[in-house]
Amino acid sequence: MDGRAFRTLFYLLTKPAFLCTEYFNGRRIRYSTPLRLFLVISVSFFLLVSFYSSVQSIENALTESETEEATGQDIATTPDDEPLIRIGTDVNVEDDPFSSFGDEFVDENDEENDIEGILAFVDAINLPFFDAQTNVNLRRVMRAQAEENVNILLENPSEFLRGYLEYITFFILFMIPLLAFIQKIIYFRTGHYYVEHLVLTLHNHAFIILVVFVNMLNDMIATSELPIISPVFGYLGAAVYIWMWV
Repeated sequence: MDGRAFRTLFYLLTKPAFLCTEYFNGRRIRYSTPLRLFLVISVSFFLLVSFYSSVQSIENALTESETEEATGQDIATTPDDEPLIRIGTDVNVEDDPFSSFGDEFVDENDEENDIEGILAFVDAINLPFFDAQTNVNLRRVMRAQAEENVNILLENPSEFLRGYLEYITFFILFMIPLLAFIQKIIYFRTGHYYVEHLVLTLHNHAFIILVVFVNMLNDMIATSELPIISPVFGYLGAAVYIWMWV
């Protein structure tokens, strides 16, 4: 975290294309390298998501424990032995920004049909460049993974989303070279080298992750119910997302 890092983050937030121009013009010593910038921001984002997930899990466990002590019954079930956390029901999760995730994807009346549809899709997979036994093994593994993911999604959508965010950085890193290659094909008449598209893609994705990272920190303060401060950070978060699109 030297002067280069702060200078790079400033320009990344204010005018990310400027960093690409500086890099292409050979002025690189004053700024962090594109790959290092992306990795540092991504790892920081990953750690923040993991920390936030841990805090939420601890808070949920404490809340359940307090409720069990107050009511003298198991919080996991209602008198009808139905799960307490169900898609589409009203659950007091005001402090969890991911709590509504999944509500619009699954209807309680069609959960079984949705699961069967997903498993039917998996069972229909047949890759032509694999032999029959390999395809059978692949479908078996994918079916088990699909069933596990669907069950997690139905039981706790917010936890599923937090787990998903932990992997999205690695997925983006894997896709960046491919995205740069696609840009090279689309803009082949511009004469730009592949590495130029690669640097641009790294800076673009670093910018997006940084904005989401900043807004996650902002949301922690905005949802803390502090007088005056929380509303201000709420408006600040909205402004940051608007600036991301600008």
